[in-house]
Amino acid sequence: MSEYFDRLPWFIKEYIHTRRWSGFREIQNQTFDAFYSTDDHILISAGTSSGKTEAAFFPVLASLYDNPPESVGALYIGPLKALIDDQFQRMGPIIGESELKVTGWHGDISRSSKEKLLSEPRGILQITPESLQNILSYTPEDVGRLFGELRFVIIDEVHAFMESERGLQLLCCLQRLEVLAHCEPRRIGLSATIADRDDAAEWLRADTGRHVSIVYDPEGNKRRISVHYNSFPSHDRENDSIERKKAATKYYLELFKETHGYNCIVFTNSRLDAEMTAKSLRIVAEKKGYPDEVFIHHGSISKELRKIAEEKLKNPSVKSTTVATVTLELGIDVGDLDRIVQIDAPFTCSGLIQRMGRSGRRGNGQDLILMCNEDGRNGGPPLRAYASAW
Repeated sequence: MSEYFDRLPWFIKEYIHTRRWSGFREIQNQTFDAFYSTDDHILISAGTSSGKTEAAFFPVLASLYDNPPESVGALYIGPLKALIDDQFQRMGPIIGESELKVTGWHGDISRSSKEKLLSEPRGILQITPESLQNILSYTPEDVGRLFGELRFVIIDEVHAFMESERGLQLLCCLQRLEVLAHCEPRRIGLSATIADRDDAAEWLRADTGRHVSIVYDPEGNKRRISVHYNSFPSHDRENDSIERKKAATKYYLELFKETHGYNCIVFTNSRLDAEMTAKSLRIVAEKKGYPDEVFIHHGSISKELRKIAEEKLKNPSVKSTTVATVTLELGIDVGDLDRIVQIDAPFTCSGLIQRMGRSGRRGNGQDLILMCNEDGRNGGPPLRAYASAW
């Protein structure tokens, strides 16, 4: 362990020992160095697998524990309710039996939980930009009491806010909060998808006048990308129909080969494609006599089914495949992933980088397989129609 281990409170040390860490990762040591040796804002640019969440939270938790503020001490701002819920669950094992308080706040959080925070503002508040704006707009008289000693603002998935109206909304909220509460918190930005770190640092700095220390993962360039090209004939003639079915069968067999025996996510660009891909992989597994370890994750299925898929990916004793849309693109914890498969190019380059960054949690580098499909059909049945026609 590095010198920074001794600065951490007992409950974080216990968390580290329980998980048998042999040391901190490079991105964590860099962050600790910037945190303790400067008063800068900090931008952490590293893949989903790099440990940047712990890099940000460990010193923040240590500060709040060693010198408890008389208000909310840290804000965690996430772009999605699901991400806030995930981070709330992750905080439980880290804070352990300490008396630090973590409160989630968005539209699905119970009113009683919010009222407890309002009556006794302490610890970490995990919140969406919209909910933060509601607090500032509807109860401005309480802002000083709630955030008067706010020390840190952790902004997750910075790239999701940059160059967007929502990002401007967030910066305006933070500026108003600082004015109303008379505080100047340090900002810590996290992202696995930043094309230009200097631009991201400028966004994080905004009008605060504080310098931004940039730390990034030196292992982030260890990536393996494989591109598989698949061509599917048109459906104009009967022979083409037969050839098309053969091509579809070959394609799904290849996809099964690249996913079976790996803990992986298969990303698609639509919910219908996700459903048909999952169905096809299950058919192949059944025909080959393998157990069904294929799950589905998108916004139209129940929260319970999405939770099952997430827990299966986290389970180290089994290898499973989850077919997903954008719902698993952001930093919800899904454990150690061996590889990512992307079917056709996503809508943005940043989306591709973000999805690729979901793999490589064991330090073996990121592994992405891109399935590029060229479909020659002219109004005939789509490729997915042949999923069960074997």
